[in-house]
Amino acid sequence: VSKHLMKSILPKDVYEAHAKGAIHGHDGDYIISKGIHNCGVYDFETMLREGVKLGDVEVESPKSIGTAANVSCQIFSKLSGCSYGGQSMPKFDEVMKPYADKSYKKLLKVQTKYSLPDSFVEDSLRKEIFDACQTFIYQIQTVTSNNGQSSFAAISLSLSTEPLCKMIKEEYFKCHMQGIGPNHKVPIFPKVLYFIEDGVNLNKSDPNYKEFQLALECSSKMMYPDFLMAPNNRKMAGGKEEVTPMG
Repeated sequence: VSKHLMKSILPKDVYEAHAKGAIHGHDGDYIISKGIHNCGVYDFETMLREGVKLGDVEVESPKSIGTAANVSCQIFSKLSGCSYGGQSMPKFDEVMKPYADKSYKKLLKVQTKYSLPDSFVEDSLRKEIFDACQTFIYQIQTVTSNNGQSSFAAISLSLSTEPLCKMIKEEYFKCHMQGIGPNHKVPIFPKVLYFIEDGVNLNKSDPNYKEFQLALECSSKMMYPDFLMAPNNRKMAGGKEEVTPMG
């Protein structure tokens, strides 16, 4: 019905160009679907912090980064089921930071209880973050919308120089480079967006320069991340904060 309506709405020459593939009329399959929306950038930070209702289930705020990554995938799944476009999660590392901190504090208690070395905390935290990223990437691959399409999920990584944020970004890149399954298949989703800024990660003297090099290595091997110049992004968006695009 939507395709028939599209044909009646568009000028004949435009529709014919669409029909033969010279151009593409976006959303043509969904013209009559009033309850289904297109792409969006969603407030994962608030949903995770305050809890979220998924269907009839009320999910409380996570107590670890592994749970936070898992709940984020469930949110992506619900969003995908009620839209025909993509879904973006802004600043993945900053969203995950409070839950990495909760994991860190749990590890500190274990360290104190058993008189373990400092290396135990960092090594264990990095592994927990890596495992959370792996859970996130693997589950996103299996999310499908109500029309059977894969969820067009995207995340951005922030310009933060906070140690936990840097650790999350580093472990995410390592996990992404490992790929999916025994053949190390390139993860198609989530699409990953990485901001670049002079004074943050662009020069050798910048605090996140090594992180940027890891991002370049990841992009050269596994397609993502895509790179966005933060000043241009802010200028185009007309604000003081970087805006995460969809796709």
